[in-house]
Amino acid sequence: SARLAAVVRSNDVTGFFFDPAGGSVAYTGGNSKGQLVGYTFAQDYGLVYFVNYNLLQDDGIFVHGVIQSGGQSTTFDYPNATATRLQGVNDHGDMAGAYLDLPGTLGVTHAFKVIGGVPSRVFQWEPGNYSFASGINNGGQIVGNIYTNITHITSGFLMNPDGTYKLINVPDSQSTYATGINDTGDVVGYYWIDNNTVPHGFLLHNGQFE
Repeated sequence: SARLAAVVRSNDVTGFFFDPAGGSVAYTGGNSKGQLVGYTFAQDYGLVYFVNYNLLQDDGIFVHGVIQSGGQSTTFDYPNATATRLQGVNDHGDMAGAYLDLPGTLGVTHAFKVIGGVPSRVFQWEPGNYSFASGINNGGQIVGNIYTNITHITSGFLMNPDGTYKLINVPDSQSTYATGINDTGDVVGYYWIDNNTVPHGFLLHNGQFE
């Protein structure tokens, strides 16, 4: 079975693909050249312990990053990580995602990027307790989220190629998640006013929320 999420180009889609033989693949991002990225996870969640209770979205469980290009799929693991999740890829093949440094509740999630085939963390020093990269555009700008234990607030972020970044918080929201960015720098995502409300989508265009 499958759950489709988005069209990448005319005949390519992203979504969740379940293998009855065991294990599944979620393709979460793609580029105009037909490359897809995502992650694998187990059908039996009870057998997998790569869980982070703060910033992992969707099913909350991930094992290996996956790259599909030219009809071939390969796995990608961030160096020395216990689990890796790819979220976005641009037309240059640069990627963004998150990895877990230790298994289970002992682990911390870090946003990472792969530029020119070289993996590195998005933040040299984490501005919060956890970080998660969700998308990357052709200019190398990366968006994602950070979480701070003290405030219990999730903020979006936009990281520039030169290492400067800014946080993204919808006014009067408790949590803001930045999930995608286009080549003109427009950012999309969603936010919560409080824990008892439904999420709302946002567009950040020219510094203004719409």
